[in-house]
Amino acid sequence: MASSRKRAEGDAEPSALPSADSQPDPAGESKTEKRNEELATMQDGYLRLQADFENYRKRIERTLAESVRSSKAELLRGFLPVVDNLARALESMGADGVDLQSVVEGVRLTHRQFMDALKRHGVQAIEAEGQFDPRLHQVVATVNDPERQDGQIVDELLKGFLFEGEVLRPTSVRVARNEGAPPSESLDVRV
Repeated sequence: MASSRKRAEGDAEPSALPSADSQPDPAGESKTEKRNEELATMQDGYLRLQADFENYRKRIERTLAESVRSSKAELLRGFLPVVDNLARALESMGADGVDLQSVVEGVRLTHRQFMDALKRHGVQAIEAEGQFDPRLHQVVATVNDPERQDGQIVDELLKGFLFEGEVLRPTSVRVARNEGAPPSESLDVRV
């Protein structure tokens, strides 16, 4: 009976006691309501951050695409005078009394102009002199030559180019093979 007396004196059942979360704070809100508001605020912040990031990603993609387009346009503008000069050379070849020397000089000037345009954009020709360098040259033929060093470049068959220090195309070369000389370490040719 003692246990029923305690309940009779105003103690409530344990399950009927209010939890600490639902206790009203001085402002009258329960802790659960406060937590729900904080969670909603955090979710809203997360969604805004996610949207901001998506907008940033799209803006960067647009900026990059515009930069690539602008770079291409600049490069192509540099080649237009070359195209104009080639067209003039072709027109002059069709005329009566064409001066072949003038056409050759025009083509030479156009070639120089084209090389200057490439140089402005970071392209430079690879020199094919001296010893074969496998990083810069591609052997397409060998020549037996006892007068030259093994692996020495005899002549250039196709010009190679670098773009900002990186090989765009290696120079195609013909190199000397000197049967009497010790084999060159840099010359590993399978023609």
